[in-house]
Amino acid sequence: MNHSSKLFGYCGAAVVAAAIVLCAPGAQAQEAGMQKPDPPIEATAQKLFKAIADQDVKTVQSLTVKRFQKKLTAEKLRPLPTGPKLTVAYDGKVEIRRFSAKDAVVSAAFFAPSSSDLPKEAGSTLDIYLVKEKARWLAYPPDKKQAASDASMAGGWFHNGAFMFCPNNGINYLGGHFSTIENCTATAVCRLVP
Repeated sequence: MNHSSKLFGYCGAAVVAAAIVLCAPGAQAQEAGMQKPDPPIEATAQKLFKAIADQDVKTVQSLTVKRFQKKLTAEKLRPLPTGPKLTVAYDGKVEIRRFSAKDAVVSAAFFAPSSSDLPKEAGSTLDIYLVKEKARWLAYPPDKKQAASDASMAGGWFHNGAFMFCPNNGINYLGGHFSTIENCTATAVCRLVP
């Protein structure tokens, strides 16, 4: 190797070492600044998904904002009978897709298609929007702003459709859409607010 090749090799190694040293504290600071979800979010979500799977209306009502409790029936805990043919396949696992100090979106693999005309990915997920009310996390029907749509024709990411539990009117469906965001955090809109 000639002198310039050695010099180029040493400079390259120095740049890589400097990048590692400079990026490590930033990564640690970023990790330290990341907020962790409130543990009761996951506990409430697991209780809700299990109650919906078991069609336990009383438990679902107790985990729903008070003004929507009376509207809940066993029929509202399943998709309409004229819709896709699905069976409940909840495995107890919950994903917190987004959260803040006052609201959260939780998701679970919940349904399995019972016919071949529906792809598994298109109808397996159930989402629930939660709000924090008096230190408790409760199911709540999101309006357009709370649903936080991320759909965009300019997006390069495709998000499969998902079912949404709406305490005011049952199970709704948010269709597949393109987005500029890699991981979908949007939900179906359950309430229209003037």
